[in-house]
Amino acid sequence: MGVRFIVIDRALSDTRIALLVEESLGDAQLYLYEIARPNLGTYSPVEVEVSPGLDKLRTSVARNPAILASRVFVKAPIEGTFVPARNARMIFEKNSVRVVASSEGTSMLLLPLQFSHCLRVSDPRVRVSRADLIFTLIQFDRSLDARLNWVFNFWNHSGCRMEDKADL
Repeated sequence: MGVRFIVIDRALSDTRIALLVEESLGDAQLYLYEIARPNLGTYSPVEVEVSPGLDKLRTSVARNPAILASRVFVKAPIEGTFVPARNARMIFEKNSVRVVASSEGTSMLLLPLQFSHCLRVSDPRVRVSRADLIFTLIQFDRSLDARLNWVFNFWNHSGCRMEDKADL
């Protein structure tokens, strides 16, 4: 989730990764792998599963890791019919993340960003919520060009962190 490359000191064997470079550095052997189909803000699930916790998510992903691209696990039901988003991108800017996408209807994007109640979205038509235990889910209709800002300071906006703590 949000990781495209892995650098590790042992060989891995998995069909979802490709070895790009093997390098010796002194006594250490390092391996650079690229993950196939990483979520770089491009996962657009169309199925919603209400899941009470980690066990259901873990079991589903162990059976089929690709499920994360098509199904989102949430605490409370999300109503609606969803279509895949197109041309989704995340652009990191100073103090915000800009998310851009389009679709033929209502869509969701599962962002590889830790969800927080301190996240504020620049477009009031966009819904932001928690999904897959820790990630940020965005719902939008037809077009999306919004910024997510993390708004928090100890004196004025600390209540959102208390909400995050309550979610744990």
